Amino acid sequence: MEQIATIRKRVAVVVDGIVANFGSDSFPRKEEEIKEALHGSEIVFVVVTICDKTKIDIASVVAKTAKQAGALTITIVSKECSFEENQNVKFSKKALTRLKNCSDSIFFINSNEPTQIINTILEMMSNNENDINFDTEDAKTIMCNSRFAFISSNEKVGENAAQEAIKSAIESIASHNVSINGAMGVLVSFNMHPNFSIMEICIAMATLQDSVHEDTEIIFGTSSDENLPTDFIRATVIATGFEGKNRITVNKI
Repeated sequence: MEQIATIRKRVAVVVDGIVANFGSDSFPRKEEEIKEALHGSEIVFVVVTICDKTKIDIASVVAKTAKQAGALTITIVSKECSFEENQNVKFSKKALTRLKNCSDSIFFINSNEPTQIINTILEMMSNNENDINFDTEDAKTIMCNSRFAFISSNEKVGENAAQEAIKSAIESIASHNVSINGAMGVLVSFNMHPNFSIMEICIAMATLQDSVHEDTEIIFGTSSDENLPTDFIRATVIATGFEGKNRITVNKI
């Protein structure tokens, strides 16, 4: 938990134009003020409702400023709209193009609650001393300039649990009408008991390797928890680098 707290100090979350802990009901509009508000952030999550033009405008400016400052810029777009808002489909497509051009990765969700995706990504980068670690730089390697991305987290118990968790993640991503074979990069995190078999992890990673393109870059890490059952594992997979109009589907962790 201490490592997660440390990581959060280097993270900014901007929801519909309001940055967490900024102390204001509205986000500054001038570029220099935005830079100051995001100063020191290595990762910036920009959360926005796709059907709100004003919020999209602000989100685009925030994302562009964060990216220019060198932060990993992850945009989370809520597709939850009213009937009236859904009439703005043409605008939404233009807005997506703007966001895509100023974000590193874009995730889509159905609700206005992005906490689960944010927490999942941060937890992937918070490992114990004896774990196989990856950090912000590893996340940047996979997610920087990667456009549309998908995330899937799956829990399994028992025989071949790691391999089954990876297979479920691949199937979950395929449910979005994309193949993990088309991913430019894949970030994988395993959470399990310290005594979980490392051989099972290797078999699971081999299964993933066989499913992606030979040029796909893969980075994986592990985190252990003694409170978990010895045959339990959670595999979280982030697949990035998807393009095209059919890629705009909702993430379900």
